[in-house]
Amino acid sequence: PGDEVTVTIAQTSGGVWQITIADDTNGGSFTTRQPYSGPATSAEWIVEAPTDGATGQIQPLGQYTPSVTFTNLQSTGPQEPAVALQMEQHGVAVSTPSSLTSEGFTVAYGAGTPAAP
Repeated sequence: PGDEVTVTIAQTSGGVWQITIADDTNGGSFTTRQPYSGPATSAEWIVEAPTDGATGQIQPLGQYTPSVTFTNLQSTGPQEPAVALQMEQHGVAVSTPSSLTSEGFTVAYGAGTPAAP
């Protein structure tokens, strides 16, 4: 908790993708190469609220800070419009994206819209 990380995902050959997670705080890193033969038409960042194992109730989304910034975005193939979605729990915004710019976008915890990169 509290460490800042950088995640890089890149196609290295026909059906192989390299994923690197670097801990910018302590210098550690992990790299894996994984086969993927899907359409490669979208990418997602998934933030999930945990479920209480005893009750089955969805728990509040854990606060994350600092905001998460996505840069160096690229796409191939037909261009589709980007759609910004705000995550809500019980009618309360818990994760909000900035506008998408040529530099990328940022996602912040809570209802406040962060500045774009």
